[in-house]
Amino acid sequence: MEILDQTLKAVSETTSACRSVESSSLGVAYQTPPAKLRAIPGVIREIVEAQRDARFERAHFSQLGDSALLFEVVYWATKPDYGVYMDTQQQINLAIFAKFEEEGIRFAYPTNTVWISGLGKDTRAKTD
Repeated sequence: MEILDQTLKAVSETTSACRSVESSSLGVAYQTPPAKLRAIPGVIREIVEAQRDARFERAHFSQLGDSALLFEVVYWATKPDYGVYMDTQQQINLAIFAKFEEEGIRFAYPTNTVWISGLGKDTRAKTD
């Protein structure tokens, strides 16, 4: 029983020293080829695992959004210090941005396509 109590105490102390951080969705353009979509979770995993103060949990292609193909990334911040967390988040974001640029993966942004009829033939105008 004493060993169980010590184990539970160690787990409790470890758990309170970490906090789960779920980033907001990461969206890439619908024109992204399937091979690159399959590679994105692994790329993100490598980037997060390279951070000293983060522990990778998961990265998934989570949904087909209105204007983007969305990925969800979850990792644990290993220090309960907001400044350290923000430094780590910044390094992750910069590394993702650089890797996506290198791989030709474009981030998505909201767009709308407007179809106008009645001008002799359909004319398409793209708005941002």
